[in-house]
Amino acid sequence: PRDPSQIPHIRVGPEDTPRPPLLRLAALSLYPSNEDVSLALGGLLRSLRAPPASLICAQAECLLRLEELVRQFLISRESLSVRVLDAEQDPTPLLKEIRDDKVPTIIIDGSAATAGLVLAKVGGPGGPGVAISIFGGVWGGFF
Repeated sequence: PRDPSQIPHIRVGPEDTPRPPLLRLAALSLYPSNEDVSLALGGLLRSLRAPPASLICAQAECLLRLEELVRQFLISRESLSVRVLDAEQDPTPLLKEIRDDKVPTIIIDGSAATAGLVLAKVGGPGGPGVAISIFGGVWGGFF
């Protein structure tokens, strides 16, 4: 079994290794699979003793990971709410909504720029006063 608290950055196994005739047509992804990210997110929620959390989805893959997460870990709506944030959208109204719902943890699944914008809004004057867990999708800036 895999350790869900560790996110692999590169995963290449014997079945994933391109064979010589197809080598020039092969592509290698440096990102973990949706299943691996879902396992890690489930582990994160368990390590936090599953407090109510809000997942901010700022990229399309987030919803695929969420489907895997709900299927494998049976995470309830009471413990995880999902909010979608477009890259050009100001996160302030979304953060106020999370604060009003008294959600203590925010998990950001987006680019480093989006995560930075959300963090700046949370840490700035009038921020929502919630704990932040940065997770997933921000590979270029944080991992």
